[in-house]
Amino acid sequence: MENQYFYSKYTEVLIIGILTGIAGIITLLILTAAGDQMSTFSRTLTIILCVFFLATSLLLLLTRKSRQKKPAITLNDQGITIHINPGYGFIGFENIDGVMLYKRQWNKMIGIVLHKEEKFIESYAGMRKMNLINNRKQGYPAVELMRYTIADSQAFIDALKLKGCKVYQHSKGGNG
Repeated sequence: MENQYFYSKYTEVLIIGILTGIAGIITLLILTAAGDQMSTFSRTLTIILCVFFLATSLLLLLTRKSRQKKPAITLNDQGITIHINPGYGFIGFENIDGVMLYKRQWNKMIGIVLHKEEKFIESYAGMRKMNLINNRKQGYPAVELMRYTIADSQAFIDALKLKGCKVYQHSKGGNG
């Protein structure tokens, strides 16, 4: 089997770009409306915030296309490689039992159910390891992905089914 690539939607990047642009415009309007009533410090701080918001917005919106060329997930005969932040790296099919579909707060999630989850968690350090441990403490698989970040999440789930992975529904999380 050749590599299959699953790309990120990056709708969140677009939304964040638009929101920071709006924040920049609002700070610009505040600066204009205040006129001479602002102190030099307040005016300088507002200008810095305005430039920051507008520059960040522009950067996010312009880099969106270049970021889409990289796959979020690569699937091949040996396993899957997850590049989405946080990037979990390679997970071999010998360690994957299946996927769990659930909702966590308002987000539809895909949890990767591992045979040796403890060993997988121990291979990480720092904040990434704490994130994996926290997912487990809350009753979810350690490795989880938000469905909206994958452009065709159903195709990803179907590809994992073809590789023999089971599909579970989480009892408290509803059907993701």
